Amino acid sequence: MGYRDISQDIAAVSQGYANHKLPPWLLRVQELLQQIMLILQQFLNSLFQHRDTGSTDSRSLSAIIQYAAYIAGALALAAIIYFVWRRASKRQELAASTTRGAAAVEKILDANGYRIEGKRLAEAADYRGACRALYLCFLQQMHEQKIAPFAPAKTNYEYRYVLSSVPLLQKDFVGLSEIVEEIWFGNKQAAPDDYANCQALLAKAGLELKRLENEHQRLKAESEA
Repeated sequence: MGYRDISQDIAAVSQGYANHKLPPWLLRVQELLQQIMLILQQFLNSLFQHRDTGSTDSRSLSAIIQYAAYIAGALALAAIIYFVWRRASKRQELAASTTRGAAAVEKILDANGYRIEGKRLAEAADYRGACRALYLCFLQQMHEQKIAPFAPAKTNYEYRYVLSSVPLLQKDFVGLSEIVEEIWFGNKQAAPDDYANCQALLAKAGLELKRLENEHQRLKAESEA
């Protein structure tokens, strides 16, 4: 059985096709994309291949990787330096917050001298200096009664540790030192209330120091009897 010739049928069907042309703007976009791809391909070829042999230039690739490693290392080093600097700054801030006002004493007076100095400064409306003077009066009182030796380089933390055996005195010291730290190292503006609170804490501390002195004398007398 032979095959029927259907070429005429195919020709008849093809005549019914509508071959629509693409719009001009789409043709221009298509041409532009082809040019971009060609330029990109030429750039990559010039970057990674030898001009004479056409083989892949591994040296160019290695150089790019090397430069990328240098940049990453520089960024990492900068980050490390930044974090170390931030940590050192925080340590300095912490040290400043725990160093008492006596670290920059211009003159060392006795306890009564600091009390008079505080009153004079308060009358001149220098409440910041007045609070600090009462703080130094507190330290000098403890020094005079041989409870905690006075030392300008000693921190508040060290004083608190020394006073751990006398909790009431330690509590008054912490309260007074916190007021001074806030107005001396912080951003708080000293006010008359701050000076009044320092006076009250110093008075309470004076009573406790007097009690400790009497207790010491009593024990001494009993030991000598």
